[in-house]
Amino acid sequence: MKSLFVAAAALALAGTAAAEEERTHVAAVSPAYAIEEANARLPFSSTAVRGYRVGEDGSLLIEGARNRWYRAELNAGCRSDLRWAFHIGLRPGGGSDTLDRFSAAVIDGRRCQFQTFDRIADPDAEAPAQEG
Repeated sequence: MKSLFVAAAALALAGTAAAEEERTHVAAVSPAYAIEEANARLPFSSTAVRGYRVGEDGSLLIEGARNRWYRAELNAGCRSDLRWAFHIGLRPGGGSDTLDRFSAAVIDGRRCQFQTFDRIADPDAEAPAQEG
């Protein structure tokens, strides 16, 4: 019985170390989006949302009016499905008509709650040259 407990504890520690290594790898590979407004809000209407696409880090990038961009981060399971989805919908949260961190994406019929929702700098804009 004691050996079973030790084996389970060793597996749990190995899983924790692997998960931490994966998070570090994802952070090193993921592009950095410049956040202009954390916990942003976007009125949800046909004129406010111009389109959306999958970001390089698996997040959902939403283009709003006046060339404003928003980034919705989803949980890992939804993030992996996002790139291959046939149907993606947006669902405002809290009974409002505004997209915010309480909203969700509906990916091929599956509801995926936003983890974060931030306004970001244009992801297609050239990064300014650094002096140095």
